[in-house]
Amino acid sequence: SVNTVQRVLGSCSHRFLDSYEYLPAHLAFDEFKGVDRQLHFICLDGDSHQVVQILRTRYKKTLLKHFGRFSPQARANVKTVTMDLNFYYQDIVRACFPNAQIVIDRFH
Repeated sequence: SVNTVQRVLGSCSHRFLDSYEYLPAHLAFDEFKGVDRQLHFICLDGDSHQVVQILRTRYKKTLLKHFGRFSPQARANVKTVTMDLNFYYQDIVRACFPNAQIVIDRFH
């Protein structure tokens, strides 16, 4: 149920990054069906597989705004971003992470 999802996310929200001064060196992007079967965005630390962020939408504008909040140093720290073939994820990586290589997930 919606209430269960909100309660679970609330109980582990302290594990999400609250600072805009740090990003892991290896990120992984994907989407998943969430509340009301809407597609949500999830970003993971590629090394530890810990959740970095979950966003309610996966729209390009939302993702650019979110990652644009991070400091230039934090964004420059990102070395790789693993993703599926979603056509605008590549645009986001090029716009936000100047030193990152794009890695296409073989599963997709």
